[in-house]
Amino acid sequence: MWAFGRGIDLTSCKLPTEGYLRIPRPRASYGRALSIVEAEWTGKEREWAVTYLRWALQQEFTVEQPLHVIRPVDFERGPKPVRNETGLALVRVLERAAREIA
Repeated sequence: MWAFGRGIDLTSCKLPTEGYLRIPRPRASYGRALSIVEAEWTGKEREWAVTYLRWALQQEFTVEQPLHVIRPVDFERGPKPVRNETGLALVRVLERAAREIA
């Protein structure tokens, strides 16, 4: 997966208007996404998503940043088990969490 993290401030960067998901306050947004997944998902998809989100919180977002940017297509085309439905479902949860945090 491709993403910016580790303290890079993207708030003043001009990015293409399509193909990117902007996640404000990523530590809070990923934390909210983790809560949603833990409460609403089941099975292997839940296990994978919880592992990924916990990893992101422990490795990428040790401090709050103003903005995080990902390419949803990377979740669709990424390595198993990320790709296809599970990866795209996680993108939708991240979008939802970002809206709730904003």
